[in-house]
Amino acid sequence: MKMLTLEAATAALFSMTINPHDAEKEFNSSHQSLISSLTPHQRGRYQFFKGERDFVRSLCDIAE
Repeated sequence: MKMLTLEAATAALFSMTINPHDAEKEFNSSHQSLISSLTPHQRGRYQFFKGERDFVRSLCDIAE
């Protein structure tokens, strides 16, 4: 329970909003700062689900 409380107190994933008209460079830098602010457990989950999403995207591209 203590670990969940600690994770809840860390930086929120959606606290940063990105203007769609921003340059890609600004998006990448804010994305990297968000990723670096995650705890190791959060970063691991992020990488896992990102890999899953990329896998499904690859399958959909093949199917088209």
